[in-house]
Amino acid sequence: MIFFMTQTAYTDTNSIFRNNQALRGGVVRCDGCDATFTGSRFENNMAYEGGVFYMSQGISYNAKIELNTVTSFRSYSYMDGGFMWL
Repeated sequence: MIFFMTQTAYTDTNSIFRNNQALRGGVVRCDGCDATFTGSRFENNMAYEGGVFYMSQGISYNAKIELNTVTSFRSYSYMDGGFMWL
């Protein structure tokens, strides 16, 4: 996993995320954050839940993700959420 964010705002543009793995969210685990990805590419990422993204929210905060022209190849999960777990 590259990012583990809690109640944070994050914006990414034109990055390549390759060969990452984690228990939850192969690239991003976001607990109640506001994340935007534009032109990003996700390749060969894996996780038990949420091959690329694992998004969760709590009682006092919401999670939001915006994906604009992103590409994903060969990213998967072993359990739930091949690309994203919400």
